[in-house]
Amino acid sequence: MGSLRLARQEDLPAMMDIFAQAKAYMATQGIDQWQGDYPGEQDFREDIANGNSWLWVENDQVAGIAALVMGDDPFYRVIDATTASGGTGWLTEDTPYAALHRFALRKDRRGAGAASAMMRAMEDVCRARGAASLRTDTHRGNMPMRGFLLKSGFTLCGEVIYDVITDADPVRIAFEKRFV
Repeated sequence: MGSLRLARQEDLPAMMDIFAQAKAYMATQGIDQWQGDYPGEQDFREDIANGNSWLWVENDQVAGIAALVMGDDPFYRVIDATTASGGTGWLTEDTPYAALHRFALRKDRRGAGAASAMMRAMEDVCRARGAASLRTDTHRGNMPMRGFLLKSGFTLCGEVIYDVITDADPVRIAFEKRFV
């Protein structure tokens, strides 16, 4: 069993290690997500400083990382549900939502139920902070994450563009899970 807590600056080495493991895994799967400069260590430092970085801890060890941003996310202002990926468009409009980014697990925790437990805990944080829904996205080639999100009750909503990504595919498949 694990628990969720806010990250501190001293957690950064463990976080970067998990991120490096996830990045390497995606490279072996032919997914160019996280293969360039974004996100970088500075993004993780800012997440921590802004109180947006969360850790899944099991047996006193960091087993998972994620960024959770409450409120408007600039990447989610425009969504296209008319592409080949399909989608419904956002499920909620003009309601408070949270955005989940950089969700990754230590490689020895993949397939062990840690992702589902961590996601449920993240959803609890969202509800406690008044979010009506949780939005997230993943690379269009990241089929394991897409499957996980659908299994976790998220709805495919369309495509968003990450204009900060200039060295890889900037298109992301967006999902949302409504709480109310």
